[in-house]
Amino acid sequence: MSIDATMAMGGSRDDGPAKGQGAYPVERWLDPCEIQLDVDLHGRRHALEFVAATIGGIHGLDREAVLRALWRRELVGSTAIGCGVAIPHARIEGIAQPAILYLRAKTPIEFAAPDAKPVRHVLAIVVPADGDAEAHLQLLAAVASMLTEREFRERLAAAEDPREIRRAFADFGRKAAA
Repeated sequence: MSIDATMAMGGSRDDGPAKGQGAYPVERWLDPCEIQLDVDLHGRRHALEFVAATIGGIHGLDREAVLRALWRRELVGSTAIGCGVAIPHARIEGIAQPAILYLRAKTPIEFAAPDAKPVRHVLAIVVPADGDAEAHLQLLAAVASMLTEREFRERLAAAEDPREIRRAFADFGRKAAA
């Protein structure tokens, strides 16, 4: 990831995400509430619809409201960061803690990525509308850093079941907290 992209997400050249500090400890940031592998997605809008339906179902939220928030953010600029990764995110009403959903697309989809590569890994994040904006930026920076590491993406791509994905996130969380 470029330095500009890191800084836009709240990081800087010299600092990484807070190590266990702030409103959301790193180990919590990197624990997807749901993991879906080899999902048959048909493009960026369909991916966001899937995210909204899944997070809405898990948290008892109106999926249309979640979709509107995600799509509004997407219209500002693609949340794809390159390397086959997108991090759709939004602030929403009705939750007290961030909710994170990991999707691995069955086949890569177009997501208007800055490197023009299709996306296979989608890590969606919704945070409380009235939550700490700085913590939200730190969360985005942490997951962007994680997902731009080739070895981590390769581990996600090779995983055969959600437990392996969860282990990959947990291992990365422990490494980041160290």
